[in-house]
Amino acid sequence: MLFWIALVLIIIATGIIGVILFQHWREIQLLDTDTIRAEQERRARDRIVKERFERHLRKWSAPIRYAGRHLKKRLSRTVTRLEQRMKYHGTETVVYPTATPETELPITDESAPQDRVTRLLREAQLLAREGKVSRAERVFLEILKTNMRHIDAYRGLGALYLADRQYAQAKEIYDFLLGLDGADDAVYAGLAVIAEAEGRITEALAMREKAIEMSPASSARHGEMAEYYIHQGDGATAMRYARKAIDLDPDAPRSLELFVRAAILSGDRNEAERVYQQLRAKGYDRSKLRQLKDQLDAMEA
Repeated sequence: MLFWIALVLIIIATGIIGVILFQHWREIQLLDTDTIRAEQERRARDRIVKERFERHLRKWSAPIRYAGRHLKKRLSRTVTRLEQRMKYHGTETVVYPTATPETELPITDESAPQDRVTRLLREAQLLAREGKVSRAERVFLEILKTNMRHIDAYRGLGALYLADRQYAQAKEIYDFLLGLDGADDAVYAGLAVIAEAEGRITEALAMREKAIEMSPASSARHGEMAEYYIHQGDGATAMRYARKAIDLDPDAPRSLELFVRAAILSGDRNEAERVYQQLRAKGYDRSKLRQLKDQLDAMEA
């Protein structure tokens, strides 16, 4: 008897499930894994942009605590107005109160969208090279407002934060690029710098190796690995990577300097002296040459 009751209940439950699936089958068919992933990427990007905006807003509005009543009211109105603009345009629109009329970028452009993005990218990269962090950041974010999957803009923004030692922000951008399959050798090199700064030496080595794997013909990446081993006190391994860096770019003075430092560390005076003379012939930085010369003189003949 119990068997038949259980069987009837199973049949009824199966029927209910079947009806539900039938009623919602069209919605189930519309589920798209690419759409789900795109939504996840959009939310992550929106969170990055929103957090950057809120951080700048808090930093800018700090003088309210110390200002007079009139200035406090005026600043409060400005903050409220900016928040309203943020809500009106959505989290993709980034408006920084630190911008001035001279630095404010137009929201619209008569040129084609791709031409505008290309122009903005060049401008952002130039500002980054000039060390104008806030302005460069704003332009990179303006690009991402136009194209949320612009890999070069994410890379530029990550490099900007890295150079400014904003490691938490840089790591967030780099991790996001890893998820987008947009990581290049510079991304892994940046993650290595962050790992070293935070004392995660094993992870830093893995990131350095990955950077070289991504760009085996890069003299800079081999030079960075040489410097890593110099910091770890392994002169012999550092010499090997520095020599490879020189082979890839014989005219790079930085690689020659790293080789001399590695040779001194490993106790190879002859090699250190030989490459030191090459570095000296290139008219390298005098203060660094003096430091290397002092270290050479301190070595036993």
